[in-house]
Amino acid sequence: MSAANLCFDKQKEIDIWGGAYLNQKKESLFAEIAFGFDNFYQCNLELWGSDGKISTKRIFTTPPDKSSEIIIESSNENYVFPVKPCNHFEKMMLHFYNLIDTKEGLSAEYKQNINQSRLIFEAMNIACIR
Repeated sequence: MSAANLCFDKQKEIDIWGGAYLNQKKESLFAEIAFGFDNFYQCNLELWGSDGKISTKRIFTTPPDKSSEIIIESSNENYVFPVKPCNHFEKMMLHFYNLIDTKEGLSAEYKQNINQSRLIFEAMNIACIR
């Protein structure tokens, strides 16, 4: 992680918005991430490559009765793939239940959560150094 910034609301004791620049230690790939509770609501992703990009709008929090889409763009063609409506919060709870009930995938989930926690900790440390 090369840079990070957080806006901490002292009265509410919570980060209101922030962002970070993440880079690989051994390669040249990077990512820019941002969040904000007081920003225009988006929940989108964009992945850029040398030949095109993949993007989404409101991918994780689409209301259960609405569909989303995945868009693939290149210099030659564009594709739009509809994503069927579903209740993402219900799916999260079912995933959590299945981890506890079957223990299947529990180790991988634990490693992912540890890595996410590490990234958040690093972002907070970099932002607080400033």
